[in-house]
Amino acid sequence: MNKYSFVALAAAVALPGMAMAEVSGSIDLGYSVFDSNVYDDNVTSPSLKANLSYGGETGLLLDLSAGTKRYTLDGNDLDLNEANIDLGYAFGNGFNAGIFAESFSFGVDVTSRGVFAGYDVGKFAGEAYFGTMEVPFGEDINQFGLRGTYSLGGNTDFAAEIARTTFDDFDEDVDYLGLSVSHKLSETFGVFGSVQRLSGAFDDDLTAVSLGGSYTLNNGMSIALEVARLKQDVFEVDTATLGFSIPLGGKSKSVSPADGTAADVAGGSRGAYSKFIKDYAFLMGPV
Repeated sequence: MNKYSFVALAAAVALPGMAMAEVSGSIDLGYSVFDSNVYDDNVTSPSLKANLSYGGETGLLLDLSAGTKRYTLDGNDLDLNEANIDLGYAFGNGFNAGIFAESFSFGVDVTSRGVFAGYDVGKFAGEAYFGTMEVPFGEDINQFGLRGTYSLGGNTDFAAEIARTTFDDFDEDVDYLGLSVSHKLSETFGVFGSVQRLSGAFDDDLTAVSLGGSYTLNNGMSIALEVARLKQDVFEVDTATLGFSIPLGGKSKSVSPADGTAADVAGGSRGAYSKFIKDYAFLMGPV
């Protein structure tokens, strides 16, 4: 267990002692199937993720998440583990600021840490962030971006994110652009979709498009199904993700599955390169 996973676990144990009205989160189970023109057989990926958010009259903001997933192809497994921590303060006038740390491993350990500043007025929430990444090959990597969400009428939510990763020893940067929308058709049914583009990691851009729907049970638990297509030049991957979410202290923030493609927009890892090596790199060659 890396140091961020230990801190996330310790904080998660401490959170229940706080006022539960100020705590929300979920436990998310997922199962994905990837069909591509690279592999002869499908890649399968079960996943488990938990997240907790605390925010109340004290002004303290704390977001914790930890998860694991396993990619399997022809009996060969690749495990990816992650842990993310945000610690900040809300100043009472809509502005907030804080620090973040992210860690994930898939045979090698990658860590990212930095600062963020945001503005939240209910319907709109936005954030700017800057951080550095540490990778095994010792390259100096800086990541920065802007992301935000907007709620239209309480039933329709838009999200957008732009990000750039710069490398000191390379001339070309990695850029990310993501847009998503979700809409609640009723108290139980919802639909969502996203478009994302990553450039600079390859000779040609990588584009991901997703569509999905969700159903919320009477006890607040939800089931979601998302289908997505990733395309980079002649390389294509079709993905189907089934997600099951158990709310903790409140309803889920999104109708899309936590481990799906649409959830990456204005959520998940910060930085273009972080999103690539965690969500897409394993697809570019045999496991």
